[in-house]
Amino acid sequence: MSLITNINQLAYYLQAFWSVVVMSCIQPINWEYCLPVDTWLLPALEEAWVIKTDPNFLYRNEREYLDRIKLIDNISNVEH
Repeated sequence: MSLITNINQLAYYLQAFWSVVVMSCIQPINWEYCLPVDTWLLPALEEAWVIKTDPNFLYRNEREYLDRIKLIDNISNVEH
């Protein structure tokens, strides 16, 4: 990816974070859900990093489950 693409993507992420999280958490009625920040923000950032760096991360368990089902189905078809 080019540097311009990475900068544009970062700007998009920051804009989305600002409009969704900051603007929601600035309202006093939402403070009980937004504080303490370290209980939800750090795990979310870690998960976002994993998703960004490992494209196979999403739905890995589901793909493995479907692969096992296909294997079992293939074995049962061979036996018949």
